[in-house]
Amino acid sequence: MIRQRVSTLVTTLSLLLSLTAVSVALPASTLAAIPNVAAGRGTEASELTGTGAQPSTVSPGSRVQFSIWARNDDTSTVSQFFLTETTGRTVYSATWSSSTGKTGSCAASTPLNCSFGQLKPGQSIDAVIVLQTPMSAASMPVNFVWSTVGIGHGDSFPVADSVGLNGTDDFSGRFLVSSDSPVVGDVDVVSTGNKQSTTVYSPATGIGVTVQDGTGVSSACVPTTKCFGETSDIHVGNGSAQYGQFKVVVNLHSSAIPKSVSANNLKVYHDGLAISTICADIPAADCYSVKKFKWGFQVTIWLLHNGKLNIG
Repeated sequence: MIRQRVSTLVTTLSLLLSLTAVSVALPASTLAAIPNVAAGRGTEASELTGTGAQPSTVSPGSRVQFSIWARNDDTSTVSQFFLTETTGRTVYSATWSSSTGKTGSCAASTPLNCSFGQLKPGQSIDAVIVLQTPMSAASMPVNFVWSTVGIGHGDSFPVADSVGLNGTDDFSGRFLVSSDSPVVGDVDVVSTGNKQSTTVYSPATGIGVTVQDGTGVSSACVPTTKCFGETSDIHVGNGSAQYGQFKVVVNLHSSAIPKSVSANNLKVYHDGLAISTICADIPAADCYSVKKFKWGFQVTIWLLHNGKLNIG
């Protein structure tokens, strides 16, 4: 028996890191949870099940990332294990890993065709497939198929899904990129004349991150949140790719911090809302941490969303 799960995450599109939202996320585009992605039944007595989550829509021409996991829960070895995509969607990138470091191939070819070789009992495969959406369409159906060859196997398990398309610019998500981390932003030391600095540690080059803070940036704070300091506006360019969170570091000079605020009660707001509203998008990680120095506070925030950031 082989079990699998599949999750769909949108990529590309401006990530205005206001500090609020791949799963990526919940800014203007909400994530639609799919309780049961279409699953197939194998020739054995076992059933393949799967779950998925995806943003409700993505912009035509953007890229969509699918994370697919499969494990051999049978007692016999699968001699060959394959993954294909049968609708012929354009493949932007294809990567994979296994629980044992086994070898195989999963190239970014169109149509997708991955071969993982032998899969022993208990071994698993994680594949990350990024597909290019068409420039015009109402939706993009996809159909991934795991297939096996071996004694007692010969099963085929399809996982069907569909991504809606529209022209809205406000999306966020996890994207696949290389692992280098360029720094973008204000690296000057804070002072009474420069009360706040904002730096973004991007997960890869070529993403097109811009950072702005200071008096020229309009605040997203609502009156009840009692914000102080300046507003940090982080914008990730349309079409960029990201895997994992952006690390945003905000330094606040002591002259901008009310005496009643400590490292324990400082709050972070994203587009006017408490950042806790998007913490669920960052599994196994805190939304932010605060350190106190002689010169003031340093706030480190992990983000998956576009927008404006305020401290209160």
